[in-house]
Amino acid sequence: MRSARLLVCAALLAPAVGCTWLKNHTPGQPRPTGEVPEVQASQLVDHLNIQAGRLQSLEYEDAEVQVSGRGMMTINLQGNLVATQPRYFRMRAQPKLASGAVDLGSNPEQCWVYLKAPGDEPFYGYATHADFQSGKAQLPGGIKFDPDWVMQALGMTTLPPDARYEVKKSQKDRTYTLSWPATGPGGQPVRKEVVFDADTATDNRPQVKKHLVWDDRTRKLIASAEVKAAHPTGTGGQYPTRVVLRWEEQRFEMDLDLRQRPARVNQLTSDNAARQGEFARFFARPDSTYRGTSPIDLARYESPPGR
Repeated sequence: MRSARLLVCAALLAPAVGCTWLKNHTPGQPRPTGEVPEVQASQLVDHLNIQAGRLQSLEYEDAEVQVSGRGMMTINLQGNLVATQPRYFRMRAQPKLASGAVDLGSNPEQCWVYLKAPGDEPFYGYATHADFQSGKAQLPGGIKFDPDWVMQALGMTTLPPDARYEVKKSQKDRTYTLSWPATGPGGQPVRKEVVFDADTATDNRPQVKKHLVWDDRTRKLIASAEVKAAHPTGTGGQYPTRVVLRWEEQRFEMDLDLRQRPARVNQLTSDNAARQGEFARFFARPDSTYRGTSPIDLARYESPPGR
């Protein structure tokens, strides 16, 4: 059961941006080798915010997920994933070769998780965003969870213009790294980073390469999302098509393959009159779906020994 619970905590990361301040080069041509130009942190922030404004929703109808970690067998899942600004998220998946179910969701008020592993009783928990941020609520498995970082990593959050941003360039790696101090769940001081390709992305190469969260006191890496591939949105940005998510302390990794079908972009939104009923059903806590399992407030829940 613990392995199944770990996998749901990792379904929430992936960037989707492009770099308009860079000079274009022709796909298939050798990448530039000259000096990486200087950029200001404000340019990178502005770019992310412009892209967030263009990416209001994402729908992946065919997501393949491979989960692995310390002390667990590799699990292969198949399902769908939907995200809409500002805090709407839903992933539903099932093991390919076994019975069971995973349902992880979020709306502006709260998050929930439903888990059914073979031979185990279902688990259904929920908590408000405030309880997650304060540290009162914990997801099973001990994985650090920040709902706001979920949407930021998907390229769907507008960053504040007045944070203490810094930018470093790497000539060797041909990257820019944007970083800033932030607060994690329970008041933990963290440092967030976004790593950009310094050259214009072409084909399926992502412009944003990684999202990282570091413990600001120990400088240990807490979590990372490496974008392996992306696809153009048609409006000057990108959405991710393959992302590898990793939590360092738990040695837990999830390879999210979203390449099977093109994503639907900017269709499932709260102001789309044609899909308002579908929107409401997607992002309401699914108590009626799991009538046989009572939802548990994670802010008041203590995991039994061995789980």
